Amino acid sequence: YSIIIYAIFIYWNKIQFTRKQKSNLEKYKNSSYDKENVQKHIDKLLLKIEKEKLYKDFNLSLPQLADSLSIPQHYLSLIINKNLQKNFSEFINDYRFNEAIRLLNSERYFKLTIQSIAYESGFNSTSAFYSYFKKKTGITPTQYRKELKNNPDL
Repeated sequence: YSIIIYAIFIYWNKIQFTRKQKSNLEKYKNSSYDKENVQKHIDKLLLKIEKEKLYKDFNLSLPQLADSLSIPQHYLSLIINKNLQKNFSEFINDYRFNEAIRLLNSERYFKLTIQSIAYESGFNSTSAFYSYFKKKTGITPTQYRKELKNNPDL
């Protein structure tokens, strides 16, 4: 009896998940996705992020970024999702990760703690930093730093 209830529960969850996916696709399908200006907006986005190092602001949000680019929030989200194949968090955290790698590799920042590197890179917590770093490299920032000491050519 419990197996039947469990099977019904799984089936119902699968139906709900499928409906949600279709809903998200429909939302993007009906959006005013201006294909002609997409590359212009991507270039503007990347230039602003890199030049102003906005990723270092750990309070940066999609609405703030969209406002600074004078782009509607849903349109910016669509551009990041559809063209950069990332969600907003991944997009920003990739910049933060690259900044952390740069700092970890710099002799100038070698005396900084891992926590300081995390905050300097724009992460709002060391746990978020460690999780993202390990996701990208397979090792922790501490292990990465130890490997750098042992093999400076990395």
